[in-house]
Amino acid sequence: MSHVLKPKIFNDENAMENAEVLRGKNDEIRGSMMRAEKMSAAARILTMVVLAGVLARDLVPASLLSGLISIRDPGSAAGFVKNTISGVTGVLLSDKLYYFCVIAALWFVTVRPSLFLPLFVENFASAYKKGLKLMQKGKYELAAEKFTIALKNFIPASEQIKIRLALAECYFTQGDYDECLKDCFEVLEIDGGNEQAKSYIARAFLQQNERGELAVKYYIHMFNREMHDQKMLDILSSHFLASSDLSETAISVYKKMYELSAENTAVREMIFKACVIVNDRSSYALKLYEDIYAGEPGRKDIKLALVSAYYESKDFRRAADTARALFEQNEFSRKLLEIYAESMEKSGQQARLYEDFTQMISRNHQCKVLADYFELMKPVFLAGRLMNDAAALPGDGGGQPKKPKINICGNCAHMNPAGISHCEKCRSALVTG
Repeated sequence: MSHVLKPKIFNDENAMENAEVLRGKNDEIRGSMMRAEKMSAAARILTMVVLAGVLARDLVPASLLSGLISIRDPGSAAGFVKNTISGVTGVLLSDKLYYFCVIAALWFVTVRPSLFLPLFVENFASAYKKGLKLMQKGKYELAAEKFTIALKNFIPASEQIKIRLALAECYFTQGDYDECLKDCFEVLEIDGGNEQAKSYIARAFLQQNERGELAVKYYIHMFNREMHDQKMLDILSSHFLASSDLSETAISVYKKMYELSAENTAVREMIFKACVIVNDRSSYALKLYEDIYAGEPGRKDIKLALVSAYYESKDFRRAADTARALFEQNEFSRKLLEIYAESMEKSGQQARLYEDFTQMISRNHQCKVLADYFELMKPVFLAGRLMNDAAALPGDGGGQPKKPKINICGNCAHMNPAGISHCEKCRSALVTG
């Protein structure tokens, strides 16, 4: 891509200096225009004076003075006035009438220099209209020529923006993306927030497969404006993945990319990391975890995320099942054990907790976290089992349930449930019967 596509205002380290130079040039142009306007006004006044003198000479013949001297009475004065009016009228109605018209016109426009503006406006407006008509007919090359001609006139900034955008459209349609970008950057020099120019810049860069920082800047802008082109998303996601970017914009790009291309595992993994960082337990995050788990069922990090997500969504059976799967992989933490215990309780399986933890202790007797938690919660688990046993016993003849039989260890006084032969605490033999 040509280097001219990256204007100094965006990527030159001397951008401020260059901008000052540009402003200086604009001031110089304005100053020159003002001086030219003053000179033009002075020339018109001078011409008016000369033409007024010529007209006065023709309107006031030499005989007028002698007639003025010969006035003696009212009758001669009236005759003088009559002859003067007749003479002036004769001059004005003769070929000298154009003098008066020229002088009047010059006097009118001398104090209204803005009246000359339509002379210029007409030129560029006419070329612009012709260009639009050619565009409607699909003759973009000829239309571009008309727009270029229009831009050669001195025109207001608002009109220049309109013409340059039309010119950019012509170039874009013809595939001349370099010229399209140049005109769009010219528009941004005048109106830095012009959305149409930014859109053409992003689309032109995209057509050229541009992946530089400047192009990415415009891709991000258009992404935020709900332009979700697949190719643009590919470039943006690759850009963010290269630096493992987890910014808000990057995550939004990843999520949109994942919607359009669910097989992109790199993007999916970045979304997963972002969800874990913010502890996302939403339905979106849960579905993402399940999708990953379906393809990679052995991943502990996915199961840990699923346990919390299931628990937050009140799917306690799945939370407990997933926690057991983690226990099978020797994954024990205080939080995981707590979630498992609460999920079992809230799903009506609290009676199993005592046996489950007893079995886990026997298989992982060196795990201090597990041992400490079981020791802390053992009375609760035991009470839960005893209550379940009591509820399961048949009632007596009076309709009241029988109380469960409790064996108290003679060695340590530990209360053991009915049906076991040795104390659960000290392993001493129990007296049954």
